[in-house]
Amino acid sequence: MIEIKQYFCYLRPMRISVFALVVLLLWGCSKLPEAPESADPLQNLQFEFLQYANKLYFAAEVQPDYLGNLLDSVMVLWYGAQVNSFPDKVSLNNAGIEGDIIAGDKIYSRRISNTQLTLDNPIDSSATGLVYLNVQAYYKENQVALEDSFQLGNIRPIIVQVTFPDTMTRPPDPYILVDTIKVQIFDANGVSDIQTCYMMFQKPDLSYSNNGNPILLYDDGIINQNMFLWDEFAADGIFSRLITIGSDNPIGIYNAYFYAKDFFGEDAEIVMKTVVVIE
Repeated sequence: MIEIKQYFCYLRPMRISVFALVVLLLWGCSKLPEAPESADPLQNLQFEFLQYANKLYFAAEVQPDYLGNLLDSVMVLWYGAQVNSFPDKVSLNNAGIEGDIIAGDKIYSRRISNTQLTLDNPIDSSATGLVYLNVQAYYKENQVALEDSFQLGNIRPIIVQVTFPDTMTRPPDPYILVDTIKVQIFDANGVSDIQTCYMMFQKPDLSYSNNGNPILLYDDGIINQNMFLWDEFAADGIFSRLITIGSDNPIGIYNAYFYAKDFFGEDAEIVMKTVVVIE
């Protein structure tokens, strides 16, 4: 009888140890980290209207696999300014081509021309407000989509055309030769958004006229020949004034640099014109 009691006393601690081990294992399993598939595989949508090149830029951060499936392709459904329009389908890539900057960085992107030759929904140069897109990532049987809208920001002015003489003959003293300068400027936010237009006039010796200060052009409809002002129509987007060459102007090549800026502080691309003063 004593041996039997000792036998059972030996088994009880073993049963408790096994039970405690199972409990510990179950508790440990409940603390395992979540599977990586639970993370959103499609994030950080980007859109830019590259006005200087008239191109649209799309980008999104996309994971290479999801729910055990490898990424097959990434596409943008582009609606433009009308959310109910039939969308353009634009393929994105991560190969460092067609506007994608760095290959293999998980940023799928594309730069595409904003014209009717490439898109059914191009952005008009005067468009404002929201534009709409939907980015879709395909993982075999699984499709992940993320839609968003973007506010078109300020669009900088564009110097469309400059009317400027290419040759002027230096007159004898005391006469001066007068010609007209006209700068046509387009601003998608309206003519009233154009803050200033001016010219920097470089002489043959590389110094600048007007003591190096900007020479302003105007769109106010004021004609005053004594002040060399000559603007035919106010607020038509054409900034103008008169240019004069006198007997004291040196012979040679003059460079004129034209600038425009809007009230948001955005500058137009500089346009350069050249005039040759001859005897």
